[in-house]
Amino acid sequence: LQQQQQQQQQQHPRHDGHNGTPASPSSLPLLHGKRVLDIGCGGGLLTESMARLGASSVVGVDASSHVVEVAKRHSFHSGSGLRSCDDDGDGENDTTVEDGIRYIGGMTVEELANHHWHYSQPQRQRRRRLSENPSSETNNRDNHELFDVVTALEIIEHVPDPTSLLRSAVSLLRPDGILFVSTINRTWKSYG
Repeated sequence: LQQQQQQQQQQHPRHDGHNGTPASPSSLPLLHGKRVLDIGCGGGLLTESMARLGASSVVGVDASSHVVEVAKRHSFHSGSGLRSCDDDGDGENDTTVEDGIRYIGGMTVEELANHHWHYSQPQRQRRRRLSENPSSETNNRDNHELFDVVTALEIIEHVPDPTSLLRSAVSLLRPDGILFVSTINRTWKSYG
């Protein structure tokens, strides 16, 4: 078995520093320097994975405070190697994480979008403003608060208003960001 594992590692070596070799710039983790939002983070498994894939900051948000407490215990146990972004007393729902993971419990993505970014304009007007003048101070602040990647995995089937969830998720994306949505449902609507 050990010989098989060695052969496999020789055939498919890891170049990310996990096998004792230093990571080179050409082999930086997939999400290096990216800000990620995990909507409906539950126990934090995807949130942790995003951090391990090199995201500079990951925010996990879930409507249940209870499951977020479980996620915190799981993510930050001794030996996990993951960094918590503890609050500085400024407010427990701060998403301007610079490095590490922050969990926000008891808040939906709609509440998060309204609470932090106050999107009173339609999204296309906001994106047009950002694309027309990306160097303005206000736009840089807005862009800094937005996410490169937003995930909503296996939750859309559980929310009362999927359209609202998707609109809020898109409002939290940078103009060139990526939204990942998945569902286990096999209904016609889920294929649309």
